[in-house]
Amino acid sequence: MLILAIETATPVASIALLEGERVVASRYFDVGNQHSQRVFVEADHLFSVTGNSWSAAEAVATTTGPGSFTGLRIGLSAAKGICLALGIPLVGVSTLQALAWRLPYARFPVCAMLDARRGQVYSALYSTKTGFPDALAEPRAVAPEDLASELSGTEVLFVGSGAKVYKEKFRRLAGANFAPSHLNNPDAATVGCLGLIKLTNGEVIDLTTSEPEYIRLPALGPARPKQN
Repeated sequence: MLILAIETATPVASIALLEGERVVASRYFDVGNQHSQRVFVEADHLFSVTGNSWSAAEAVATTTGPGSFTGLRIGLSAAKGICLALGIPLVGVSTLQALAWRLPYARFPVCAMLDARRGQVYSALYSTKTGFPDALAEPRAVAPEDLASELSGTEVLFVGSGAKVYKEKFRRLAGANFAPSHLNNPDAATVGCLGLIKLTNGEVIDLTTSEPEYIRLPALGPARPKQN
C-alpha cells in the first residue's frame, strides 16, 4: 500500500511516501510560513523521483494537531483535497504521538512537547516501552512551570520544540533526560507508519467534518504594522 504522509504542524514540515512500513522517500522543508507553497511541490517531487503517479497513492496520513494553527489548516486541507480527488481514505495522527514515537522502547515515559508560544507548551506523556506510543496523559496546553512541577521527581525523557525552548526550566528536575536535538521535530515518515496502523484498524477520518485538534483557541488581535 502506497501512503502519502504530510506533516505541517511545525515550521519544519515534511512529506513522505511509504510502501507499507517502508519509507520510499521523504523531504524536509524548513521554510517558515510557506507550507502552502511547498506541500504540493514537495509531494509532486516525491512521486516523480520514485517513479509513481499521484493516482498510485492509496491513502493519506496527516498530523491533525496540536501545532501551528496555520500549518495544521494547510496540511489537513491539502490532505482532504488529495483524498477527495483520488477517492482514497484519510488518516489523522496526533502530532505529539508521532513525536513520541521517534523514541521507541524508551526506559522512561516520553514527554512530547511543542512550543505553543504565549508562555505555554502543548504536551502529552507516552510510554513507548512496547515500541508503540501509548498515552499516559492526553494532549493539553500547559505552562512549562506547571508541567515541571507535576513531573518533579519522575524520570522523564523530553522531546520536541517545547523541550528545546524551555530546556533550562526542565533540566533542573532530578529525573530530566533530553532526546537528541535532531529528534525534536515530528517526522512525516513516522506519521505514515502510525497512519498505516490506524488504517489497518479502520480509523479513518471524515473528509467533510474533520477539523484540526487545536487544543487551544488561536489568539486574535490587530495585525502588526510592517517594519520599514
